[in-house]
Amino acid sequence: MKEEYAKQLIDGINKRYNGRIMEIEDNQGLVTRWAAEINNYVLLFTDYKESLYISGNQQIQSLQNSGYTIIPVYIEDHIDNENLISPKSVVLNSNDKKIYYSDEGIENLVSIITECISSSAKPKHMDVGIVTAIIIVINVIAYLITAYFSGNLMDADINVLVALGAKYNPLIKAGEYYRLFTCGFLHGGIIHLALNMIALYSVGPIVEKYFGKVKYIIIYIVSLLLSSVLSYLFSDSVSIGASGAIFGLLGSLLIIGLYNRKRISSDFVRSIINVIVINLIIGFTIPNIDNYGHIGGLLGGVLVTFIFIKFKKEAV
Repeated sequence: MKEEYAKQLIDGINKRYNGRIMEIEDNQGLVTRWAAEINNYVLLFTDYKESLYISGNQQIQSLQNSGYTIIPVYIEDHIDNENLISPKSVVLNSNDKKIYYSDEGIENLVSIITECISSSAKPKHMDVGIVTAIIIVINVIAYLITAYFSGNLMDADINVLVALGAKYNPLIKAGEYYRLFTCGFLHGGIIHLALNMIALYSVGPIVEKYFGKVKYIIIYIVSLLLSSVLSYLFSDSVSIGASGAIFGLLGSLLIIGLYNRKRISSDFVRSIINVIVINLIIGFTIPNIDNYGHIGGLLGGVLVTFIFIKFKKEAV
């Protein structure tokens, strides 16, 4: 319960103040605690009885040496001994969701936490993510343009798709390399568009929330481009659609799940693997599905996510 509440608060801090999630492991790598990095502060959500953990942890010492100030945030229902509380810390009452202790000199952080406590009590709604929403809008607009020139709202004319930037190998060989990018925003019919946008709506916000807007955009674009490149190399068919980039997001979720396997249910990773495998099988058994594009996108998402996570871990 306390861990879930800590996740809610960290999520609120990240959304409102452009923070990021940090993982603090014990020296044996057996226990992971959640933390939020914001403005050179690290808000570490932990148990106040484990104050020795805070002072003796190697990762925390490394952060302090890098210029970060560690602020313990204890979520408790009562305090047996206030002497155990670390300097520069905050204590939350886990019952009434209020701050009942905060040290001097961190009033700005206390106000941030207070605001997030207040917002966490409000009814939750689906947060699409601004970048995911923009990508969806671009795809819908591109389809409306395609439908207008095709004279058909349900299905797109193949010649219109090629004219608007579909992956068409002869024109790419002639130097129109932009098609490797534009093809990812075109769709062959309204059902094709709807299925891809539902998938993007389902997986995109998770990756966007985890990495933030810039890294999310990089993952999406690299996945899209690698999808198009593999399709270009191994398939002569005209290719369109956002599914390659979406496979990249699935690959990103897979790496995120594996990296956080100590605190995320194994069912999450298993579900992602099942979705990937099922869709690849469908792609190999049903005609006119660009499975090379799907595999390329998947590899792009896996590769970029692995690099981001590895760089993030080494930087700490």
